Amino acid sequence: KVAIKILRPKTGRSEDAREAAAARLQREAKAMAKLTHPNVVTIHDVGVHEGQVWLAMEFVAGGTLREWVDAGPRPFAEVWPRFRSAGLGLAAAHQAGLVHRDFKPANVLVGSDGRVQVTDFGLARLEGDEDASEPSAIRELGPAARVTSSITLSSRVTQTGAFVGTPAYMAPEQFAGGLADARSDQFAFAVTLWEALCGERPFVADSAHALMFAVLQAKLREPPRTADMSRSVRAALGRALAREPKDRFESMTELLAALEPKQRSRGLVLGVFATLALGLVAGGLWLGGDEPQVAAPTECRGDDPALAAQWNGERRKALKTQLAGLDAPYAKDSAERTVAALDDWAERYRLARVAACEDTHLRGIQSEQLLDQRTLCLDRRVRRMGEVLTVLEAADVDTLGRANTLVDSLDDLDDCANREALTRAGAPPEDPARRKVVADLEAAVDRAQTLRLAGRYEQAVAAAREAMASADEQDHGPTRISSRYELGR
Repeated sequence: KVAIKILRPKTGRSEDAREAAAARLQREAKAMAKLTHPNVVTIHDVGVHEGQVWLAMEFVAGGTLREWVDAGPRPFAEVWPRFRSAGLGLAAAHQAGLVHRDFKPANVLVGSDGRVQVTDFGLARLEGDEDASEPSAIRELGPAARVTSSITLSSRVTQTGAFVGTPAYMAPEQFAGGLADARSDQFAFAVTLWEALCGERPFVADSAHALMFAVLQAKLREPPRTADMSRSVRAALGRALAREPKDRFESMTELLAALEPKQRSRGLVLGVFATLALGLVAGGLWLGGDEPQVAAPTECRGDDPALAAQWNGERRKALKTQLAGLDAPYAKDSAERTVAALDDWAERYRLARVAACEDTHLRGIQSEQLLDQRTLCLDRRVRRMGEVLTVLEAADVDTLGRANTLVDSLDDLDDCANREALTRAGAPPEDPARRKVVADLEAAVDRAQTLRLAGRYEQAVAAAREAMASADEQDHGPTRISSRYELGR
């Protein structure tokens, strides 16, 4: 499936002005079409029909980050994986010379597979354009918006000669009518992340005009005490929300590095233990020897030997070469997209492992048993990745056409953080031998599913029957059900 978007130049202009606007629309759209990144919605084709520019875009089944953010504030570990992905998409666009100019939760898609993609570069500009001082000609289908007191904080304003974007997420330079650049997107990203963590945006205002004054005067509110925002995250967001673009980070990449949880997790863990030890000594409660013996903190790391065995530089390079060499005009582009999507999945997997560990050893909000269940869930995802890679490495042209489906079949990693579902599933077997049996049964079902999605139906049926027989032999209900379901597909 593809999504078609129609872009229209503004009305009320001369014929020459409309033609120039249409030409710029094509130029911008073609620049976006050259961008290939797993966290940016892909533009497949660009054309003109009866004077209107159209885009054939990747169809993404799912929702937007807007609904997710509106559900209320969330802990950093839950928020960060999605925002990191969105930030990587913005960073890739910036490296390609594109500026979004209207980044907000509604312009971030969350697919049914959990993949996060930035979309609607409707106000995007190609940096260095000779007409860069003029706002983009792209607008929403509907009446042109004007800068009046009736504009709401969530309105999208694209009127030529006025500020451009959505007021609630706009940078000071956009309010002032200046040129927006990559640092303006950085500002909008910081507003959005603040909102997800705090349940409110960083500037207090009840109208677009009040917001404009608050932003221009850099009146940043303090985050609620209940918000999961560390000092380092607060400092990074404060810098990204600076009034002057020169005072922000040099790039989105630098901002993402400053927000990385692994930079804060170790310091926080050590800080908690050091503070505890100091408090015990100062309060005269230390009952040990001459010096307090503080237990070594658990360091939560995202690197996993199982993932490294499945996805590493050597295998990545070999897969990309193999797919790109197939006899299809789209082989090279498909190879790049597939490898990039696998890279993105691997990074999200690492972050999911860190979050699972921190929920037990840092935040103390889950039991060791639940951590064990989350870890086993993630382990299965890595094994499933291995099945997908095995099929892709033997791909022909037909399988190449199914590469997106195969990568998308890697389950949403958020499922492994669903405490209610994990609790309902019950505790895993304590016996290591039985755990190995269950893992093998699950791998057999995953193999059947992967073969089916690759179009190898005879092999898929045989694999499903083998999985079902093994499940019956081992008397394992869950895989007995899933293997029979797979056989019926």
